[in-house]
Amino acid sequence: MTQTVSRRSFLAAAAIAAPVLATPLAGLATPRGARALDFYHTHTSEKLKLVYWEDGEYLVDAMDEINHLLRDFRTGDVHPIDPGVLDILHAARSSLGSNESFEIISG
Repeated sequence: MTQTVSRRSFLAAAAIAAPVLATPLAGLATPRGARALDFYHTHTSEKLKLVYWEDGEYLVDAMDEINHLLRDFRTGDVHPIDPGVLDILHAARSSLGSNESFEIISG
C-alpha cells in the first residue's frame, strides 16, 4: 500500500527537523578558533587529546596522529579519516556540552 504525504505535512516535518539537523553544524561556520577532540582506544589503551583544526585549517600533524590512533591495530594499516567526521564529533560534543573522550573500539 502506497502512502502519499501531503505538501503541508512534509513542510511541517521539515520545519521541525531543520533546526535539529542544523544545530550541530552551526558551530562549524566560524573560521576562527580551534577544534579539539579526545580519544581513548579500548584495545591499545592509547589516549590522544589534541587540537585538530585551528583558524580555518586542519592541522597536518594532528591529522596524522588521529589517523595513527584509528589504524588497524592488528596489522598496523593506516588510512586517512575524512576530516568532516571529526567536525561532526566536535559539533556533537559541543552541542551536548561534554568534554568526555570518544572511545575507539575498532579503527
